[in-house]
Formats: sequence, structure tokens, C-alpha cells
Amino acid sequence: IEAFAADGSYFALTVYNSAGIGPGTYSIESPGMSAIYGEKYRAGLKYLTSGLRSNPGTISIESLTDEKVKGSFEFKVRSSVDPEDIKVVSGGSFDVEFTRF
Repeated sequence: IEAFAADGSYFALTVYNSAGIGPGTYSIESPGMSAIYGEKYRAGLKYLTSGLRSNPGTISIESLTDEKVKGSFEFKVRSSVDPEDIKVVSGGSFDVEFTRF
């Protein structure tokens, strides 16, 4: 799931290890899951979920079918430049239909 803003900021939430993934709540640190947040106005500064030891967040999958996935997320991201610069992303949700080519 990716989103881009007019100011160049972006967000990407990834669940790429589908084996055994189904409805439930998963740690953002689980294998196959990650999140990135970038701010263009701060010279391309990236914030990553990696490196956060204390419960960096979760991805909750409410439903998952061959056609659609629906759920929510909340997590912390740490600056790739300054480890003390941490942002919180909360109240996120997704409802995505799959497309096959």
C-alpha cells in the first residue's frame, strides 16, 4: 500500500510474506512486514520501522480473500539520520481490491 502527497511526502506499508498470513494482528517487525514514511520537505529524510525495539506497532488484517484485503495499522518510525527522531503513525486503515493482469 503506497500513498504520495502533493508536497512529495510518501508512505509505504508492505506485507510481502503471504505464507500463513490471514485475519489477525501482526507485529510490524514480523518477517515480511515493513513500513516507510518519507518527507520531501526535509531533503528526502526517510523514517523506517527497523531498529525500534519496544513494540514499534502492528498491522491488523480484518479480512483477506483472493479478491480483497481489509485492515488497519499503527506504528512508530525512526529517522534514518537521527535515531532520536521518532514519529507515530496511528489510525491508518486499508481496504484494497487485488488486480490480476
